[in-house]
Amino acid sequence: MAETFAARWKERLELPAKAAWKQKLRERLEAVPFSEAKRTFVLFDFLLSDLPQHVKQRPALIYQECADAYGWFCLAVLSGESIYVQYAENYAFYLKDVLSSDEAIPAAAEALAGLYRPDRANAATCGFNRLAPGDPGTLHEAEQAMASGNYEDFLSAAGKQKYEEYVERLQRSDAFRKDWELIQASFPEQITKPIVRRTLLMERNWQTGFGAAFDNAKNTFQAVFDLFCWKWYLWGMAGDEPLLLKPSVNVTAYGTHLFIPGYLSLDPKRDLDFKRINRLHRARGSVKKQGAAFAESREQFDALSKQARQAESKGRQQGLKGDALMDYVLEQIGRPWADPRQLRRWLG
Repeated sequence: MAETFAARWKERLELPAKAAWKQKLRERLEAVPFSEAKRTFVLFDFLLSDLPQHVKQRPALIYQECADAYGWFCLAVLSGESIYVQYAENYAFYLKDVLSSDEAIPAAAEALAGLYRPDRANAATCGFNRLAPGDPGTLHEAEQAMASGNYEDFLSAAGKQKYEEYVERLQRSDAFRKDWELIQASFPEQITKPIVRRTLLMERNWQTGFGAAFDNAKNTFQAVFDLFCWKWYLWGMAGDEPLLLKPSVNVTAYGTHLFIPGYLSLDPKRDLDFKRINRLHRARGSVKKQGAAFAESREQFDALSKQARQAESKGRQQGLKGDALMDYVLEQIGRPWADPRQLRRWLG
């Protein structure tokens, strides 16, 4: 069982079956943006070195399910995490502590194992989402670009020109320079950082807390600086260099975020590379063709899948195997003429 568990997860993580997996893993973790390879390597070392023995010694179903959930969170870490719940490594570290302990599995870990698992055997779907990315290469490429602050790849030449036009206008603007000098004179201590950032906006512009405050020097500066950034469409300042907001496309845990700065006169067909944007959006693997016809087809497929699995269970109870079982299932679901390959898809 231990060997099978380790082999299964090496295959899912696309790691070598033998000892060379550690070096390969380190190289891949080093290439993952926004991740500390030294910190996360221990998660995989536990998954492939220690956990298989624990799995062998503790055959209880809930322990096995928690071990698999732990593996899926490790895969999220290695995949870059953009399309997963934020800080997937924190979930993995929590389950690592649970799986290392001799104590009973706590309710929170049991809930994680129940939620974070494939919907069907040997599948990677999890609700409407996926446990394994459909196109990890495209996701890694986008994350590398985001880590370097390069969002222009999703703009056409015309879109890039519009952004660069405003960068030049800012650099030439006497009004902007006077405003920045006013900030410098008013808050000399608060602008010493290499990059001074405005307050981040929440998803859908949701308001949290009580907003701008003037009860101490730090909050007062932030309130004034946020107004300065609003005036000039900035996300911050790097020394004396304004950091103009860029049109950007980011894949997130809940979808693909397209941000269009307020200064940009958008012509979607001319300014954005929608072919590339769509490829990134589909990279998570959960996006399917939609519309009334496709929805009806999926409903029929799901209904036949349910019938086929029920018929298969009854057939096995009757001792049927092989071709006899397949013929029985097809007869029971009213598709005796169907190709066996189609039946395997229905059975999932």
